[in-house]
Amino acid sequence: MELCPYGDDLWFWAMAVLNGTKINVVRDNLKMQSSFVDVAKSGALWIENAKWRNDWQIQNLLKFYPILKQRVIFDSNEYWEIRYKSHEDSQRLGASGAGSYGRLAIFKAKVINDFVKKHKIQSVIEWGCGDGNQLSLAQYPQYIGLDVSPCVIESVKRRFANDKSRAFYEVSDFLENPSSAELGLSLDVMYHLVDDENFKSYMRNLFTHAQKFVIIYSSNKDQPHTQHVRHRQFSSWVQKNAVEWKFKTMIPNAYPYDINKPNESSFCDFYVYEKQK
Repeated sequence: MELCPYGDDLWFWAMAVLNGTKINVVRDNLKMQSSFVDVAKSGALWIENAKWRNDWQIQNLLKFYPILKQRVIFDSNEYWEIRYKSHEDSQRLGASGAGSYGRLAIFKAKVINDFVKKHKIQSVIEWGCGDGNQLSLAQYPQYIGLDVSPCVIESVKRRFANDKSRAFYEVSDFLENPSSAELGLSLDVMYHLVDDENFKSYMRNLFTHAQKFVIIYSSNKDQPHTQHVRHRQFSSWVQKNAVEWKFKTMIPNAYPYDINKPNESSFCDFYVYEKQK
């Protein structure tokens, strides 16, 4: 009553976060109903809270429970699990996003398929396989797809159930009994690793479990963008922490980013690394 007298919803939210209770937004959860209450006479909390009271109450909660700020930091793993679970295909694009569909997907597939053929690659491991649409265009002899989302792993297992050359694992399960492949892939993942520790762990895994080559399709600059996008100059990490790997080539995007065509262009390019013998 002292911190949040007009915001029972804010209070319940804060208590849920403090107790580690997960909150899921239910689809189609809002239904308008007629009200028989004359709010002009009785008053209403939403009227009162519209007068900046929600802001005041949130500040009270954050000040009294400083751990709240730590608990509500963006979790990229959780973000993708929720996104894959709740995605609605309104633009004929899967939850993996525009980069795995249309001309961008075709461009990426051609570059990687040509590379696999030219270097006679027999095995590929991809860190962040997504919904499998990009993989449907791939020509890999053997493939392991990894993702942090249990939901999407179950989905791609069903999608490629009849293809014995493909195997899929949650990252945590794979690392309990890891293997390696000649080519390590990271496609449209790097700039989603907003947390520093997640980024470092991802980079170590990407290079540790590749035998000959690593291909990264991403931006390569330090620049924050949105909640689930953080551009990083990953090449600096490679230079400092994966010294046995040599930068081989950069393949520019055939469709560089165009603000007027966000679903048909990209700020990513291909970066190829080769392991020194």
